[in-house]
Amino acid sequence: MGLVDEFQKIGEVPRKSSDEIIRNFEETIQNLTSKQSFTSEEKHKIMRAVKSSLLSHSSDPEKTFINEKNRLNKLINTSLKEATQLENNLGFFSNAKGKMLDDFQLKIENHKLKISNWRDELKKLSEAYNQK
Repeated sequence: MGLVDEFQKIGEVPRKSSDEIIRNFEETIQNLTSKQSFTSEEKHKIMRAVKSSLLSHSSDPEKTFINEKNRLNKLINTSLKEATQLENNLGFFSNAKGKMLDDFQLKIENHKLKISNWRDELKKLSEAYNQK
């Protein structure tokens, strides 16, 4: 995690710019991990470690935690609503077979997987925040 340590050494930045800088840093980490042959689980662990480090070194860890928690909850709720809507729509195709039915089922499974990952991320975020 040398890159995270280097990022932390930069120190304080103006509040107005901090969210954008952190977002750009996270995008850089995602780009670097996507160029490597990591599994999706390994990429997820790396991003969690980065977020945990950013949280623990934040000038206002409580605000950072609350903002990230709210962001994850919003993603979970949005995905839950979309999955529920897809499942409701699936009822109209109960007698149908083929690509459309398979497509709906695949979308539902993808939403459930995202929800599971975000809940796991939320749990790890809470653990990291409570360890400080």
